[in-house]
Amino acid sequence: MLLVLLGVGCAPHATAPLPRSAPVVALEMREYSMQLAAATLEPGRIILRAFNHGDLDHQLTVVALPNDLPGTLDEQLRGKERLPTLPIAVLPVRRPGHSNVFALDLPAGRYGVVCFVRGPAGMTHARKGMSGEFLVVN
Repeated sequence: MLLVLLGVGCAPHATAPLPRSAPVVALEMREYSMQLAAATLEPGRIILRAFNHGDLDHQLTVVALPNDLPGTLDEQLRGKERLPTLPIAVLPVRRPGHSNVFALDLPAGRYGVVCFVRGPAGMTHARKGMSGEFLVVN
């Protein structure tokens, strides 16, 4: 009797579809740029693989950006008037040649990636152009 029940429970029509695999998105950090492999992603879980290809230490901060943010994130970082943003993830500082892999669950919206490491003169890498943006759209 047990075998019959197991056979019925495993029938193809009784199985639920598996959730889609989370896409793995590469992010390369260099002086003074961030290159994201995809500019548009679908809502849900993403796996972000951040690699420091530069010669300096870098840190990745992922921020939620307001949809009505005027201009680009780079313009906001360099401008005199800045709108507040919410950090979603802050990774430890990565030395050259090191990487991080982590998952984010993101709803539709506008997001930024930024390096806030300060150089010897006190200026952040972000103010030197080390930032980028991506969209999560349905």
